[in-house]
Amino acid sequence: MRNWIKLFESGEHRVAYHGSNAPIDLPFRAFTHFGTAKAAINRAAVVAHKATNTWSKEKGFHSDHEAPLYIYEVSLAIRNPLRIADLSGKFSNHDFPDLWKLLPFKRAEKSHVYNFTDVADLLREKGFDGLVYENLHEDQGEDSFIILSEEQVLNVSQPTVMTLAQAAKMLGVELA
Repeated sequence: MRNWIKLFESGEHRVAYHGSNAPIDLPFRAFTHFGTAKAAINRAAVVAHKATNTWSKEKGFHSDHEAPLYIYEVSLAIRNPLRIADLSGKFSNHDFPDLWKLLPFKRAEKSHVYNFTDVADLLREKGFDGLVYENLHEDQGEDSFIILSEEQVLNVSQPTVMTLAQAAKMLGVELA
């Protein structure tokens, strides 16, 4: 049994992390992803690395190694998340249609155009207050969570700021 189940059964909140390559305008929005510190740093580094790649005739593509990453520590109030597959591979855009494909249940009305609010409502109707998935990329094998509302994020810390180069060193990867 995973440790997060023990936390929820004891009434405690889950400490989790969110990484970004830019400061976040709080509060966190519904359907934001949170995971381990390693997952947050890794995700922020991947996003920052892609966002800071630039082209020069002399060097080809290179990265701004001093690009800042912002890692937020939070407490999450999620007690009964629905387990889904990681939004990766064939579902890799992290958008609504991808998420909709992963749900084990649907609404019957075919004429309605569904959105994230509808998914949150449907999950709540089924007794779930979030989503959880085994992270296959940023911290392989560890659980990551998706909130359904901003009220589920408690005790947001000031972000830890590090550079892309520092994150790469921590993760044991080389930057181009």
